Amino acid sequence: MQGKIVDKPCNVKIYKIIPNDLQECPFVVLICVGIHNYPPPPPKRTPNNIKDNLQIMIKEAIENDDVVTFGSIIQGNMLKAYFNKETLQEIHISLNNIDRLRYLVAKTYKNLYPFGQHILGVFQSVYSKQFDLHNYVHKIDFFGDELVLVICILEKQAQLLQHLECFQINLSFKHVKGDINEFEINSYNDYHNLSK
Repeated sequence: MQGKIVDKPCNVKIYKIIPNDLQECPFVVLICVGIHNYPPPPPKRTPNNIKDNLQIMIKEAIENDDVVTFGSIIQGNMLKAYFNKETLQEIHISLNNIDRLRYLVAKTYKNLYPFGQHILGVFQSVYSKQFDLHNYVHKIDFFGDELVLVICILEKQAQLLQHLECFQINLSFKHVKGDINEFEINSYNDYHNLSK
C-alpha cells in the first residue's frame, strides 16, 4: 500500500514588502491576511519537567547498565515504568524526533563521565573518588604511549587471594570491548565446593 499526498490549499494571502535600498533600511515586511486552515506545527521544545524526568530516568539506567543507548530505552520498559506511556510521542509531541532522546542520552553520559569512559575517564574517576572506584582500582601505570596497566581488586578479594592454596588465571576472559587485554583469576573453595 502506498500513501497519498493530499493537497490542502490555504487561502491566506502573504504580501512581502522590500525597500528599494536594503543598505539604508535593512528590513523586509511580511503581511499575512486571512486564517490558516491547517494546524500549527508541533512544539519543538520539550517542557523542562519532562526533560528533567527523562534525564533522571536515563541517569538511573546508566548507573544500572553502563551500555544504555536511545534504542535500549525505546525497546525496554523504562518509558512505561516512568511515564506510564508506550512511546516517546505519547509523553510529548516534541519527542517525536529521535534525535532529542539521542541528545539527552549523550548529555547524561557527558555529565556522568566528563572525561569519557576510556582510560582518561577511569583515571579521573579514581582520582576524584567518583563512583567509589578508588576502593577497587588500586594502580594505574602507563608504559610508553600505548600500554596501560590497571589493577582492580577489592580489599576482601586481595585478602582471600593471599590465603589460597592455588588459583588459575583465565587469559581468554573478555568483559569489555575494544583493544583491551583482561584476565580473570579463578579458585576453588573446598568448604563450599564452589569455584570463585
